[in-house]
Amino acid sequence: MNTFINNMANIKYKIYNVIALLIFTYSLNNCTTPISSIETSTLKNYEYFKSLLSSVLESISDRKFSLYNKEIKWAEGITLINTSFDLELVDYYGNRDFLQGKQAITSRKDLYTFLKIVHNYKFNYKYILIDISLDSKGIAYDDSLSVLIPKMSNIVIAKTKKVGIMTALESKSGFVDYFKMPYETGFVKYIFGTQDEPSLALRIYNERNRRNAIKSIGGILYFDGWKLCQNVGTIDYKVRFIETEDDLSDSLRTGNIYAYQNLGTDFYKEDSTLGDNRVNKVEKVKRCCENKIVVIGQFFGDDDKHDTYVGEMPGALINLNAYLYLQDGKHIVKIHYFLLLFVFYLSLYVFIEKKQKLCTSLKGKFSILHSDFIRILLTLVGWGFFFNIVALILYIIFEVYFNPWYPTIWFTFIPKCVKLTQSIIQKENEK
Repeated sequence: MNTFINNMANIKYKIYNVIALLIFTYSLNNCTTPISSIETSTLKNYEYFKSLLSSVLESISDRKFSLYNKEIKWAEGITLINTSFDLELVDYYGNRDFLQGKQAITSRKDLYTFLKIVHNYKFNYKYILIDISLDSKGIAYDDSLSVLIPKMSNIVIAKTKKVGIMTALESKSGFVDYFKMPYETGFVKYIFGTQDEPSLALRIYNERNRRNAIKSIGGILYFDGWKLCQNVGTIDYKVRFIETEDDLSDSLRTGNIYAYQNLGTDFYKEDSTLGDNRVNKVEKVKRCCENKIVVIGQFFGDDDKHDTYVGEMPGALINLNAYLYLQDGKHIVKIHYFLLLFVFYLSLYVFIEKKQKLCTSLKGKFSILHSDFIRILLTLVGWGFFFNIVALILYIIFEVYFNPWYPTIWFTFIPKCVKLTQSIIQKENEK
């Protein structure tokens, strides 16, 4: 009878540990800053191994098999409009309103002209994403943009917590703040925000799907409707910048799909041409907008580039990919994924229990294992290696990012904390 009771208590202990680990992982995944300084480098290594393996498979199969889908399917539904080459110089004022020289910003006239054509002719676009900060004072066309944009539907403009935005544009804005640790190598996590303070990506997701996500309960739990979700995501990059038309497939080029358009030079200059034919600017704007998501931002230069695990990425594309991440439902906590992790972690606890007998015998043979520090270090390296192998397999085969460092921390230090607590309690009882 006592054996049965002990076994039941042991099973309950394991189950409680697994549930606590899942809660621990969910909470850390929702932290707005990376817990580890190596999250970006970890993903970069996974991407490198995937690329290397894909190259090997392509060489063996005569390029008939690849781990990457190289067909650019998104190009038919998305138009990228570059503003890097359509800039204007304006006076730049510092914090105390002292003139500190000139600053190059996106041409407000070109932006206004483009949006005016879209609005007047009522083109049937899916959404317009503007990753441009309209916070300047006294710049020509800013007032006109602040009147025009609120009249338009399905449009969002970027804002940050550091720099304000014109009051008239608040209802059409979304946050684009990227957080990283001071010692991080680059962009890691995208904060989707909540229904009260939505990111640019979340505003598009809510408006296109007529939803009111993401709801927060105590700043701990987050829901999309009735489904548990994450407020922070390590996004994948379905859409990556194509610099030239040559990078597109033949089928897309024959369909008049182009890698990107330049906001001013391609739409409004008198000598603007497509092939050998002069194009009416209204018709060209229409063709770029009809049934498409239009992304306007800087795609060249270093002003709005961020280091990611797939290389440098323009901020506009980070926001677009964050929206696609939401649209694909990848922020939702899947029940089957939760159950698989539960079984996986529970199996590990059973394995640990059997392994402890071996470790006890090894401790008697190797004096180095008598050091608590050495044992913790070996445990940390062992679990880190194991979970990284699991994460790498999941990334390559299923394109799922499983953060290996959270369970590594848990399986390394929690048992030590439990033993320490039990030891303290035992000593108190002996007194």
